[in-house]
Amino acid sequence: MSMMGITLLATIFVPSEMPTVRMILTTLGGGICFASITCSLTQANELLPTVIRATAFGIIGVCGSFGAAVAPLLMTLETYAEPLPWIIYAASCIFTSLVVFLLPETRNHQLPDSLQDIENGWKGSRKTELEDPSIKVTHF
Repeated sequence: MSMMGITLLATIFVPSEMPTVRMILTTLGGGICFASITCSLTQANELLPTVIRATAFGIIGVCGSFGAAVAPLLMTLETYAEPLPWIIYAASCIFTSLVVFLLPETRNHQLPDSLQDIENGWKGSRKTELEDPSIKVTHF
């Protein structure tokens, strides 16, 4: 998401006489956005317990729909300053990329399967175990 924010900020500084460069930057930003959304949905699928996964994905869908509804309305801010909507879009992308650091580290940890697992003390910490740096394989 931070790369998308950077491409949006770069689009602001490209003159309007260079529409090809602006189109390349916005297309690159859109592709990066698609890739980051795919990664975040995969992360959510792995991190959330099975019991609440459907509810959480419903909330994610509602938030995405809210963002899709509000985004065109932000374009009305161009009447005050032409780059203002793009700055808001870029800042929200960069802020979102920083929120990722709040997610717990799940490497070499068994993920919770239910809310009971979480209540019983599942600790997803940001610290990795130093004793065994190898990846453990789980057979299904």
